[in-house]
Amino acid sequence: MSKESISEKTLISTYLSETEKVIRTELPPDEREDILAKLRQRWSFLHVRSHFDEFLKSYKLKSLAASEILEIKGFIAEIFPNEQVTLEPDEKCQILAVSVQTPEGKLDGQFTIEPPEEKAPKPAFLPFLVCRVGDPGLAWVFGRVETLSEPEARIALNSVAQEFWQTKKCSGSR
Repeated sequence: MSKESISEKTLISTYLSETEKVIRTELPPDEREDILAKLRQRWSFLHVRSHFDEFLKSYKLKSLAASEILEIKGFIAEIFPNEQVTLEPDEKCQILAVSVQTPEGKLDGQFTIEPPEEKAPKPAFLPFLVCRVGDPGLAWVFGRVETLSEPEARIALNSVAQEFWQTKKCSGSR
């Protein structure tokens, strides 16, 4: 539970106890208990509402597939076992609208589909044999990106080889 929700809960509890004190001192005894019961019921509903909204924000819906919708319906049925739950998928807007009818009032909200994380495609490498002039009898197997043609791969390899040998000359002269 975050600090903000703990402080909010403390604030609501304080407000409710102060409201009870005012009602007990200002209203006639026959009206007090009825108003206090209604007030407690409303605070309870608002508390449930905050948890419902938090659940809507935190749940990561991957798709509008039937299995996903049934899983959410199961979660909501555990939370609100005796309430009427309505789930309406909207393919166009990529949302799942949720409505729960409770005795205290109606809870409405929606789940949005989390787009899948885009992963950079890994380049496929093709092996190719390289024999260097300076290494007689030694053959190297290198990989080249599948999108490069063989001449492009050789140009890239020569460029890398030149850079490599330049660094060796620099480090050897120290």
